[in-house]
Amino acid sequence: MSFVSGTYTDVLFSMPSPGATKTTTTQSLVSGNSATSPAFLMPALGTIWPASQLQGKALQILMGGTYDAGAVTNALTLSVDATQGTHGTDIAATGAFTIVSTTTGAWSAQVLLTCIGTGAVTSSNWEVIGGASYGAANNASTTGTNDVLMGGANSAGVPTAVTLSNTASNFWEVWSTFGTAPTAFVMSQFVVMALN
Repeated sequence: MSFVSGTYTDVLFSMPSPGATKTTTTQSLVSGNSATSPAFLMPALGTIWPASQLQGKALQILMGGTYDAGAVTNALTLSVDATQGTHGTDIAATGAFTIVSTTTGAWSAQVLLTCIGTGAVTSSNWEVIGGASYGAANNASTTGTNDVLMGGANSAGVPTAVTLSNTASNFWEVWSTFGTAPTAFVMSQFVVMALN
């Protein structure tokens, strides 16, 4: 609990070990998908908060890892998937974005979802915004990072809410698509928190 705001944080998931090393251009699952690093199955939102209390609640997703690649493009996507390992509905994405060229790279991203209303007891509408950063790491970085916003859709500057089920459990997964294959791209951190 924050002593400033009284906000309660519940860690719903923390990835226990790194995901698979990505070395291809094709859209690939980079979040956990093995026995030692399992996929995150988000419980039904209605089991975290009653539907009548969802409005104003928030979810925060923190992601990060390492990479070795040239100044190539990468698109990072957070999605809700009914079947583990099968890309479903995008929650937030960066689009193709040129990352910093480095052999000792690190990346981080975060996404904040805020419930703006319930469409019915079975669904809720969420505003989404976030960002991603890529740059040299190893505690000796003297170069800057390349940063990009990561969010949901908007129309004429007005955000378009993402509708999520309050009653179904779904896999929340992270996908990466490179324009030119990296030597390595690894997701080693994936934390999902419910903010009350």
